[in-house]
Amino acid sequence: MQKLNQPVFYLNGAVTKEQQQFFNEHGLIQFKNSISKEAIKIFIEEIGKMQDYLLRRDIKTINGIPLKFGKDVDGSPIIQRMPFASQYSDVLSRFVQSDTIKALVKLLEPYEGRVGENEKDGLVINHFINTR
Repeated sequence: MQKLNQPVFYLNGAVTKEQQQFFNEHGLIQFKNSISKEAIKIFIEEIGKMQDYLLRRDIKTINGIPLKFGKDVDGSPIIQRMPFASQYSDVLSRFVQSDTIKALVKLLEPYEGRVGENEKDGLVINHFINTR
């Protein structure tokens, strides 16, 4: 398999022609620093709050979709797969509807899509623990 030598791309409000061409040719693209470290920290805090809320209330499904449970490295329970996460967080809901995400959806044109926050499984958070 040949290694893909990808240029460094930044998402500065809109997808450029060069970025669109790269995505169309290779079927993938990576944007460096498209989300600030501060925003990521807030997202992680929000996910922790949602997980605590769901675990405390012993919620097993959201909109009929089962949550997947596991154990953290210390043996405490975690939710490994959390569907419809943006329904439990205004912060995540705003992000899903943000200009950043709308710019990324344009990569799929001419498909006239949108982010489906409230159908299928919505915004899914996967929590993986790698202890090896």
